[in-house]
Amino acid sequence: MNSDDRRSCTRHSAIQSVGITSSATAVVGTSPRRTGLIFTPEISGVAYAVSNSADVTKTTGLTVLASSGPLQLTAAEHGDIVKQAWYAVSNSITVTITVLETIGE
Repeated sequence: MNSDDRRSCTRHSAIQSVGITSSATAVVGTSPRRTGLIFTPEISGVAYAVSNSADVTKTTGLTVLASSGPLQLTAAEHGDIVKQAWYAVSNSITVTITVLETIGE
């Protein structure tokens, strides 16, 4: 692998905690270089839903359950949807979720 190949494979990841409620909350903005997202289950076991739609509800998004582990989305498997803004919603209580975002160069 030459130095140009190594540069093209460089990835940077960031972990952030985001408080969400029963109203849709933006958790990550649009990023044309994003290659992956991981949404972790909420530590107290509260289920929440995520979507690339700001109109996400508990019944229209992808549900993240404590019993099913993290939700992992990659550009390789899921395409450009990973690069869009993502929103989350919980039941009626406020919870803090953790999101890992991977950015390629």
